[in-house]
Amino acid sequence: MKQGACSYCGNIGQLTEEHIWPKWFIKREPTLAMRYSGKVDKVYGGELIVKDVCAPCNNVTLSALDDYASKLYDPYFKTIINADDQVTFRYDYNLLYRWLLKLSFNSARLNGADEKFFVPLIPYMLGTAEKPDIVSIMLDVVLPSVVNGRKLEPKSARAARVTLVGAGPWICLRFVSIHSYYFYIVITDPNLTSTLDEMLEVHQTLKGQLLRPNGESALANHTSTFAEDHLPHFLAKRKQYDEFVAKYRKLH
Repeated sequence: MKQGACSYCGNIGQLTEEHIWPKWFIKREPTLAMRYSGKVDKVYGGELIVKDVCAPCNNVTLSALDDYASKLYDPYFKTIINADDQVTFRYDYNLLYRWLLKLSFNSARLNGADEKFFVPLIPYMLGTAEKPDIVSIMLDVVLPSVVNGRKLEPKSARAARVTLVGAGPWICLRFVSIHSYYFYIVITDPNLTSTLDEMLEVHQTLKGQLLRPNGESALANHTSTFAEDHLPHFLAKRKQYDEFVAKYRKLH
């Protein structure tokens, strides 16, 4: 293990490996073997990890967030939602927020983008401060699509940036998707100003509903589809995915 400053608490010591996607998810979804890294523009078959987290943060504080998220998998995340389904999504507001931010922060560091936006949120992620007003999260539902007569289900997991035309440097947009559940993370830079109109435009462009402190979201009247929200990424990176699949088939 290497020595260094922990990206969360800042303490100097031995650093450990923190998984982008927790081990409980990888065990439940072994078929999701492909992992895309935007930093090197490549698809991997292994687990994506960062190596800059101290053992106390990794094995205690952040592990507790992963444990909470695992409890949402069976009742919610594992099920593909169809057009007529109505789901009441119940969650612990702060634990879910902190887990999604932790996962997004790890992904941001892995890809070398948006890290500065997460720095003011670290105390909240560690559970030592209240949620800052600079962050909000919206949840959208993605339905299966029928393409060329074939039903394509949103069986994927991604954590990445969202590119929004016209968005200025004062805002960071990222998402975490687990099958039908698509979480948009919106973070504003407290050192830069934006107008109310700019912020309203961002929230009106993003789909879904705001996660609220009452810990309950009624999911119905879904309109987003796999083809609309997932295929653009896979088509844009088709070469990288095809190269991985070709190598995978040779080994298996």
